[in-house]
Amino acid sequence: MRRGRNCITLLDEPDSFLHPEWQFNFLRQVFEISDTASKSNHVLMSSHSAATITSAKDNMISLFSVENNKVTVTKQRRADIVRSLSAGMITVTETEARLNINHVLNTTSGAVLFTEGITDELILESAWKKLYGEAKCPFGIQNAFGRTFLRNLFSRDELRTNFPRRVMFAMFDFDEAFDDWNGLQKEGDECIDPSLGLIKQLMYKLHYAILLPVPQDQEIRRQALNPSGVPWGRGSDSHISIEHLFYSPDIVGTWFSKEQTSCGGERIRFTGEKLKFAEHFIPGLTSDRFEILRPMFDFVVSKCTTP
Repeated sequence: MRRGRNCITLLDEPDSFLHPEWQFNFLRQVFEISDTASKSNHVLMSSHSAATITSAKDNMISLFSVENNKVTVTKQRRADIVRSLSAGMITVTETEARLNINHVLNTTSGAVLFTEGITDELILESAWKKLYGEAKCPFGIQNAFGRTFLRNLFSRDELRTNFPRRVMFAMFDFDEAFDDWNGLQKEGDECIDPSLGLIKQLMYKLHYAILLPVPQDQEIRRQALNPSGVPWGRGSDSHISIEHLFYSPDIVGTWFSKEQTSCGGERIRFTGEKLKFAEHFIPGLTSDRFEILRPMFDFVVSKCTTP
């Protein structure tokens, strides 16, 4: 790496024979060297080390897969890649996830909307651009490594204690995560219309919990609401993920499928690859397909100016 020169450095599994502790610190040392040399230095590194991958940010990692003599490159959550490489024997711990969240919050300011996973984050970022064009989003969007960790994050005092006076939101899918949303103690309700997204203010008044809005499509609607328009009341009876907001009958068989349930019922399931859906299908939709998210965005924006 040379100062003042545009350089690309290729590293082919340089961590293969390092002690796991050294593997974990290897990337940090590479970054320190490249930052010192010049911002114009770029490093491409291949690795099969779970220790190395857990020390990197999600947006820095790409997964290369070979199938039928074809190489595909996808973006996936760090936790999913570690789980894939280790055949499920290694997972990103809650402690590691917490460290990542703390790093994000320590290096940013302003309101933050937390989502369950990276694909939710990608879809919301696309939705903002479709709905508001070039307007700068006044809040950050950050995934929280799953619904369980998201619930724990907002049920403990850590956020309130370490990041006081910052407005934060937790957005849950209207599926099994309904139980996580429902379990968070509230100070009061902000929105009680499922079509707009159920929103409640939590006991710490700068924190809010949001449940995905329910589409008007009757097939999807009954997967979360009873005939009276009220939630069934249990996560096991709720079946709307963020992908369902963009459901249409013409994409059954590609992104969605229909399955039979007990007593002659039918359920629409998202069966596509979440990352491909977020990165390739969502950006091609027209802005009107994102209107269902506007009330939620407008609510979040209205709270971003809270002193």
